[in-house]
Parts: sequence; structure tokens; C-alpha cells
Amino acid sequence: IYYKHKMKSKMHYTFAYSTNLVNFLDVNVVLEPDVTLSTSLYENPAAAHHYLQSNSNHPKNIINSLPKSQFIRIRRICTKLSIYWKTVNQYINHFEKRGYKLNRLKALAEEISKRERSQLLKPPAQTKQSDNRVPLVVTWHKDHSHIPYLLRQCYENICSKYPSFRNTLSAPPLTAF
Repeated sequence: IYYKHKMKSKMHYTFAYSTNLVNFLDVNVVLEPDVTLSTSLYENPAAAHHYLQSNSNHPKNIINSLPKSQFIRIRRICTKLSIYWKTVNQYINHFEKRGYKLNRLKALAEEISKRERSQLLKPPAQTKQSDNRVPLVVTWHKDHSHIPYLLRQCYENICSKYPSFRNTLSAPPLTAF
């Protein structure tokens, strides 16, 4: 049941209530007839889905990770695989409109659907390479994307000539844009 109220400022707000459904943040929680809870993705009706264009000058790893991270988020939220597929197909359309390749999106959605939801809900294992990596902070520009590769290559070259150098710097510098 939806109610609209008019305030003196001429703003309108809407609220809803239900005995078997609640929207909380980006989750719909439903009390099923068998007295179990199920969850699905809740989206504000005004959601625009303006994700980065696939041809943006952002680092490629950022652009490539957007669909996968959204599909993982949807898989975490949706308790039923059928609801995951319904929702993820809508997101595939959103990303396709932003220039992402349909085949890649479908492959990512399939990959995520095969993962156990319970495993996706666990925090990822920490894989710190080293606590003492020296950061090299660089302003992002598409022409700077080769810097991390060059640093690793130079680091390995130095270490092959001077093995004791690893005692000074145990890992190559970390590039931060």
C-alpha cells in the first residue's frame, strides 16, 4: 500500500508498508509463504545506471571490473538463482548500452552464476604481497599505463644483477595512480 503526503514545501514523499516485504538499502527482503526469507536486488525506480563507457580513458582494469563486481553483488544479494538471472540480464542490457561486449558480459554472468553464493558472502582472503612496498604515486593518464610493467621489469633486472638488492627492497614499487 502506498501513501503520498504533501508538505508545505510542495515536496512529495512516498512511503510503503507491507506485511511480507521490506526494502532496505539495495535489498528486497521477502517473507515467503513457507515462512522463509528470500532476498533480491532493490533498485530505486529513478536509478539511471550510468556506468563508465567501455571506451573511457580510465584504466582498463577499472572498466573491465565494473560488470563483474556488479554481477557478484547481484549474486550475493539474490537468494534464488532464477532471480539472479532475471536481474543480471537487466544489467547486461545496461552495460551493453554503455559499449560493453555482449559475449563478454554473458560469459561473466555465467561464471558468477556457477559460484556458490555462500562463498561469495565470505570476506576475500587477504593476499598481501609485502607490507613494505614503496609506492610511486603518478597522476593517471592513459600514456602512463606502462609504468607498473617498467618498474617490475627494472626491479627484476636489478635483482638478477645484484641478488642482495632484494634485502633492501623485497618487492617492486607499487604504482598508484
